[in-house]
Amino acid sequence: MTRRWMVATFAVAVLLVLTVTNRRDTAAAPDDPPPLAAATSPLAAGELHTCALRPNGTIGCWGSGFVGQLGDGTTVQYSNDPVTVSGITNAVAVAGGQYHNCAVLADGTARCWGANVYGVLGDGTQIDRITPVPVSGLTAVKAIATSGTHSCALLASGTVRCWGWNFYGQLGNGTVATSFTPVAVTGVTNAVAVTVGGGHSCAVLADGTARCWGYNGYGQLGDSSFFNSVTPVAVLTVTNAVAIDAGLDHTCAVLEDGVGRCWGNNNFGQLGNGATTDSTVPVTVSGVSTAVSIVGGAEHSCAMLSDGGARCWGNNFYGSLGNPAASTQSSVPVEVFRLAGGISLDAGGDHTCVLIVDGGVRCWGAGASGRLGNGIHADSPVPVTVRSLAAGSRGPVVAGGSHSCLVFADGVVRCWGLNTGGQLGNGTVTTSPVPVTVSGITSATTVVSGADHTCALLVGGTVRCWGRNPYGQLGDGTTTDRTTPVEVAGLPNVLGLAAGGDVTCALLADGGARCWGRNNFGQLGNGALTNSAVPVTVSGIANASMIDAGAQHVCAVLIDGTGRCWGYNGAAQLGNGTVTSSSTPVTVSGLTNAIIISGGDLHTCAVLADGGGRCWGANSFGQLGNNSAFPALTPVVVIGLSNAVAVSAGSGPSSCALVADGTARCWGANGSGQLGNGSTTTSFLPVTVTGLANAVDVAAGTSHACALLADGTTRCWGANSTGQLGNGGFTNSSTSVAVTSLCTDLDGDAVCDDLDTDADGDTFQNGLDNCPRSSNSGQENNDRNFIDHSPPYNASVDDKTLPNSDVPGDACDLDDDNDGISDVDEASGAACSGATSSPLLRDTDADRFIDGAECALGTNPASNASKPLVTACGPAGDADGDKLTDRIEFCFYGTDADNVDTDFDRYYDGAKDGCEAASFNGDRIVNVADMGMLATAISNSAFRVVSVDVNKDGAWNPADQGLVASFISPSGQCPG
Repeated sequence: MTRRWMVATFAVAVLLVLTVTNRRDTAAAPDDPPPLAAATSPLAAGELHTCALRPNGTIGCWGSGFVGQLGDGTTVQYSNDPVTVSGITNAVAVAGGQYHNCAVLADGTARCWGANVYGVLGDGTQIDRITPVPVSGLTAVKAIATSGTHSCALLASGTVRCWGWNFYGQLGNGTVATSFTPVAVTGVTNAVAVTVGGGHSCAVLADGTARCWGYNGYGQLGDSSFFNSVTPVAVLTVTNAVAIDAGLDHTCAVLEDGVGRCWGNNNFGQLGNGATTDSTVPVTVSGVSTAVSIVGGAEHSCAMLSDGGARCWGNNFYGSLGNPAASTQSSVPVEVFRLAGGISLDAGGDHTCVLIVDGGVRCWGAGASGRLGNGIHADSPVPVTVRSLAAGSRGPVVAGGSHSCLVFADGVVRCWGLNTGGQLGNGTVTTSPVPVTVSGITSATTVVSGADHTCALLVGGTVRCWGRNPYGQLGDGTTTDRTTPVEVAGLPNVLGLAAGGDVTCALLADGGARCWGRNNFGQLGNGALTNSAVPVTVSGIANASMIDAGAQHVCAVLIDGTGRCWGYNGAAQLGNGTVTSSSTPVTVSGLTNAIIISGGDLHTCAVLADGGGRCWGANSFGQLGNNSAFPALTPVVVIGLSNAVAVSAGSGPSSCALVADGTARCWGANGSGQLGNGSTTTSFLPVTVTGLANAVDVAAGTSHACALLADGTTRCWGANSTGQLGNGGFTNSSTSVAVTSLCTDLDGDAVCDDLDTDADGDTFQNGLDNCPRSSNSGQENNDRNFIDHSPPYNASVDDKTLPNSDVPGDACDLDDDNDGISDVDEASGAACSGATSSPLLRDTDADRFIDGAECALGTNPASNASKPLVTACGPAGDADGDKLTDRIEFCFYGTDADNVDTDFDRYYDGAKDGCEAASFNGDRIVNVADMGMLATAISNSAFRVVSVDVNKDGAWNPADQGLVASFISPSGQCPG
């Protein structure tokens, strides 16, 4: 199989397809598309894009969008950060195809968008769609799966419908006729799961057996043959499957006992059995015994384990296995590097993403077109955080000469520090020690800064710059300073951005680069030494994956992992073994597997695919990190740095790196405390930044540095003479300090409201909260004491009357829990006054014990650290017969606890005779996935939540496991 996606032109759309060689059948057919299927996942990984289901029913997509696969009404070349799919507010699942996606909605219908070759969107046409369209004739959809050119849906009846390309019979209706609308799969009436591959499809039936149909050139149908089949055939030896997923030409299933089995193409070891021989029958995946799901990419597979970790195997050319120590391929599973808390995953062609228990998403593998969502178009062998989807995530953060900037999740940019040239972008030249908003920027995806200027890349690929402009570094055709952003002229399809001292550069979608600004040492890379106020083409760069600029030089990483640099080389910062400046790119000596590069003042640093670091150039303060002060003409090893995921060579003589565990290391000059280790002593080796955890980005300036944390906060350290630390003062700090005034935080949980999925801290997601800006954890308005839920409504218990505003005294703020105590008094600490007789449904400290119960039991409702024992909440009986014990009702729900939904899947726990409570992961299917998550909750108190207390007796123990097990057989499907 070729290692790159090849380009082919069809009559109705441009579609990239995978060229497949060595077919066992001889039929002439178009090249197989990639698989990329997911059935009931909250994640969808396509070839060059990724999508995620948000808690409020909307969908965010990021990466390539050139045929509308992001679903936001555009055909942007790419988006670094998630954009919202238009018109979908009640999705319950999303599936990713090669260049399109499909979603299942709460009402049982399905919508698809993106490329529509062979009618894969199911709307009866072959017209590409940049916003979702309904799949024709589908109702009561339970799950959906889609590949490059065909899709299948599982219906509530247990039947399966498929549509799209049918050359191999992958629609399963007994024909090879392509269909633009869904057709019934022959003979399948009791399916519980469905998946599709490159040219085949499979289903798991209620009895645990599996059926597959379509292309079988590698044995991916699992029936011991290589014959294609236009109707379903039985997968041999699989009798107790609970999950299934198809790769390009292979298939994997999870059995009831957590064991994985795979069959089909095995040229890269994607079957995981220690061999590379294809198999026409299922083989056991080595060492996987606690899987809750397995997903297949083009040539690799990954398993989600019950402990929240993951294992991957197969092709690792792009880092798809998620472990920097793994070889280029592995026929046995390897552990995904430092992954914990995972609950669901999906694999694209060469990348994989996982949903974390805190709501964040992490991805690894191929990074072209921004599909990893971390703002870098480079491969990553370790999981990286998707910006704007993690709990509080945003970014990037940048440190200029004496100012800093940050991109917010809503596309706004805020800057702080020195502003004599207008580099803060707020229309003034007034220095600010606290963040100010850049004027007119509302859709930024990236921000970069030079010595005295700043630039932002916007959604759609345009660029705006502001600040000092004597050399034309703003790119607007002038040399006039600007205190507000101006657009850079003539830049097509920008993927990445870099800014150095007085130069700015852009990485284009075709892998080329353009630069503008100062050119006295050839830093524009066009073979000349003349400044340019408009972008000029960098000579000889045609396949770059990222770009970065130093003070007077620029460097790029190419897709093959080598480096090219140009410009000033007096300190050997070009890394080619000389000190001769170059106005065209030169090759960095000995750099072969770089993924990230960063240019500093007189030095350059890179992160390698194995997590190691290399630096070269000036070293008088130890900024190369090799325990010396001697300059290096070529890259040297940064001693003691491992598992690095990002690096920033400062615009002064120091450097910092982000490590995969969320910490940061810095080295070099430290006179202002810019190494962040509590001292001002220069260090020739990396030292750990004190008190910094859960960082997702780091940036080093001239004599200060900043880090963005996963909770959305930002911390800086070092020099502060111009307020560049953003803490409201001008005093240096050798340890990190919080940047102030970056956001509002209504519920005080240290997550900014614009990123907080539960802004008021009442445990209800904003999109499902009738009063998202005031805590009313019972979800009642003051006019009716009924609980509100999202559609479909139950008229007997749902109050659909929403307030018109959210100000003191309206329906959201008067007395939300109807206990006779005003919300104002509750918020001010008077919650315990007279509250013992009617427990308040509010949970002020978000510890899952309602305030009234805490007041009655003598613990502090305003302190998360002070909470009662569950056994103190009362007896384990059920006086009102609603299948929720009195103990649980008293402490967690109040007295009317029948209408609660602990897994937030919009079905009430008490209405399904215990089965609904047993399916606490929200898919209404009771299977090994629930068992695995329950086992994790029992063994690890950090995962304990009320929703896994299946029998609602106030304890998480084997009794709950037994109850879940009783519902797994025969079908696992909750009634009703």
